[in-house]
Amino acid sequence: MIDSTPNQQTIGDGHVAQDLHVVTGATSGIGKAIAGTIAARSRAVMAIGRNKKALEALEARFAGHVSGRVIDLSDDAAIKDMTSDLDRAHTRLRALVHCAGVHFPAPLASTRVEELDAMYRSNVRAPFLLTQRLLPALERGQGYLIFINSSAGLTARAGVGGYSAMQHAHRALAECWRQELNERGIRVLNIFPGRTNTPRIERLFAREGRSFAPALLLQPEDIATLVDLAIGLPPTVELTDVSLRPAKKSY
Repeated sequence: MIDSTPNQQTIGDGHVAQDLHVVTGATSGIGKAIAGTIAARSRAVMAIGRNKKALEALEARFAGHVSGRVIDLSDDAAIKDMTSDLDRAHTRLRALVHCAGVHFPAPLASTRVEELDAMYRSNVRAPFLLTQRLLPALERGQGYLIFINSSAGLTARAGVGGYSAMQHAHRALAECWRQELNERGIRVLNIFPGRTNTPRIERLFAREGRSFAPALLLQPEDIATLVDLAIGLPPTVELTDVSLRPAKKSY
């Protein structure tokens, strides 16, 4: 369990409010790196994912700072239960990082509607619902709302049209949240990484029949460093949209 003593404050009704950072997709790749980077600064992290063993390993590595929670983000009831728990605890959410998502790369002509639906539920609907449910906690913590998007959210690409469409919607969702939430003290950041050294990209390279060269890609820690920087900025500044690409191009 999280040892949140350094991050607690007694509020008017006698409850103890806890500072917390929530990271989805925290069991591998970029999400795992973000959760670890935040926790390494002795900040309390709720790591959300579907792989129980991976979450337990993260808890063990950052004992006292990471609490794992197994949640399928397509399950509305599970989201409601988790967010209700945080609300009852008067949690002050310092950051909500949306990093979970699915990817079905295929031309539009061969993309199955079931795949499009799955990408919509995971990449668009889940971030919408989770953000909506956590607005009270975000406002209490004057938190940073962070969307880990993709370079596919900036340009339309043949061969990944369904995924690109979902990431464009993901981008619009973040930008609309920004316009609605800035006046409430909540900042919003869109991050658009290029290809990164993750299991998903390794599978994509294999599908494309290309040699996988991890050293020539972005590293998950690169994105995590940027998230950590944003969270640490003074409240007078908002980092809004950042594109990251590998320094040495392999694609």
